Amino acid sequence: MNSYVVLVKVVVGLHLLWAAWVLLGWLVARGRPWLMGAHIASVLYIIVIEVLSWPPCPLNVAEAWLEKRAGLIPSRDSFLLRVAETVSSRKLSESLITEGAVLVCIFILGIYVREFLRRPSLSKKG
Repeated sequence: MNSYVVLVKVVVGLHLLWAAWVLLGWLVARGRPWLMGAHIASVLYIIVIEVLSWPPCPLNVAEAWLEKRAGLIPSRDSFLLRVAETVSSRKLSESLITEGAVLVCIFILGIYVREFLRRPSLSKKG
């Protein structure tokens, strides 16, 4: 097996870990302000690259570059679209996946807002 093929698999694995972090990081970040900040920044980053399609996801860029070096045809589809199509065994719309990803990210941000609003006010203490 070509070393570039192995690296493609590593990048896909990293991409899966990144997606899991964005989707479930709020569970891990609870009670850890620095981790919550990192997770909120990650979720906002996803919203920006999904809505603006710029900057391109560095993992997509790395994967395409490595696929080309491995002698494979680089995928033109987004990572989320490829995963969703693999899971559903159907051809899906890129815009559907993009809108779904943004809605999920907004929902996650809503979890943080709800938690923030539930905190007792600092001015009420004392």
